[in-house]
Amino acid sequence: MDEHEWSQISEKELEAWRRRVALVETLLDEHIGEQERRSARWSYQREQGVGERTVRNYLKRYRDGGPLALLSRRGGAKTPSARIHDEALAERILALIEESPRRTVPQLRRIITAEKEHQEAIEAVSDRTIYRYLSEHGLNQRQRAGKVTDGGRRSFHQFQASASMELVQGDARDGIWLPDGESGKVRKTYLFAWIDDYSRRILAARYFFNEKLPCMEQTFKTMVLRWGIPKKCYLDYPDKNQMPKSIALSFRRSEIAMKTSA
Repeated sequence: MDEHEWSQISEKELEAWRRRVALVETLLDEHIGEQERRSARWSYQREQGVGERTVRNYLKRYRDGGPLALLSRRGGAKTPSARIHDEALAERILALIEESPRRTVPQLRRIITAEKEHQEAIEAVSDRTIYRYLSEHGLNQRQRAGKVTDGGRRSFHQFQASASMELVQGDARDGIWLPDGESGKVRKTYLFAWIDDYSRRILAARYFFNEKLPCMEQTFKTMVLRWGIPKKCYLDYPDKNQMPKSIALSFRRSEIAMKTSA
């Protein structure tokens, strides 16, 4: 394709194409764990509003014609780099994994995209590139899980509390598939939970049929009603402005200290 054809594609179309390429290359990479590939597929389908049939079509087009076959119109763009050349971005990725080894690549991208100094750099690399970068540094899915469960518990050193309710941690993850009582269909759930850093007791946990912020708010309220107000809270958000509104309001009205992943 010549330079003129490249220039005819809008930034919006290029971004959509990059996302399709990143998804397909992630799904086809056997070095990536099945759970993370499944999570990437579900996340893309939710964000883009497409079904399983569309994703299968992407896979077929990629196998038949390569990355350019995923363009929605004639034209193309350069395939995202196979390596992370921005040193600051590379260091930030490793730092986030060291801080919390169970972070997935989509979570890393969400955190880093919110950081202005890294926005441009993170958009230039695909999820598959990040997976490969982590693998090259001994941080594939299994190795990251090992960092959490090893005897030193390195990922929790900066948070180890000395008493119950001194520090609580809230997070969400993909849940199991359950039947929806209203529609009768089997739907994917999302688990929202709060855990006490000192005792590792689960203070509140609940499955929801969506992963919107009010779900975290509901479990936060349940925790406070059952166990009282904690001294400190940790949430995996880049900054406090992205936190659920009612939780942020609770912190402003009380003496709860807030920790974020920033």
